[in-house]
Amino acid sequence: DKIPLPSWAIIAIAVVAALLILTCCFCIIKKCCCKKKKNKKGKKGKGDMGMKNLKGGEKPQDEDDEEDDVEPGLTGDEKEEEVKEKEKLGKLQYSIDYDFQENKLTVGILQAADLLSMDSGGTSDPYVRVYVLPDKKKKFDTKVHKKTLNPVFNETFTFKIPFQEMGGKTLVMS
Repeated sequence: DKIPLPSWAIIAIAVVAALLILTCCFCIIKKCCCKKKKNKKGKKGKGDMGMKNLKGGEKPQDEDDEEDDVEPGLTGDEKEEEVKEKEKLGKLQYSIDYDFQENKLTVGILQAADLLSMDSGGTSDPYVRVYVLPDKKKKFDTKVHKKTLNPVFNETFTFKIPFQEMGGKTLVMS
């Protein structure tokens, strides 16, 4: 019937157990309810670019425009965390031209720079895959450049797309 512990020890054990249970509940609630909403741009994939935003030229990943990609409404600390999470993949220089006479979109993949090494030797075998969403029927790949992190491609690819359909298309370079 009787527990061989003093009453103050039983109370201390009960308080510690209650605190442990409350801490677990707090962590579960915080994890479920307070998740950061991920930026919707992230769903498209790396290197995606909508046809409405075309300006041509180079699409660098500069340090200056990191803060533009941060979700609005975040505090200073949360912005810093999200900027740190952004992974630098390198730079891709490309050109885009549309021929209204022939209804052709011409994409030129010029060069890449400062790519991440994917091989254990510190180099990579990079290439670029170019296609237009939502119909992934026509995919183009550049030539593979062995063991380099700064490849020069100088290749062009042509897509037949009527001008009226350009607004609903997304050009993907990955």
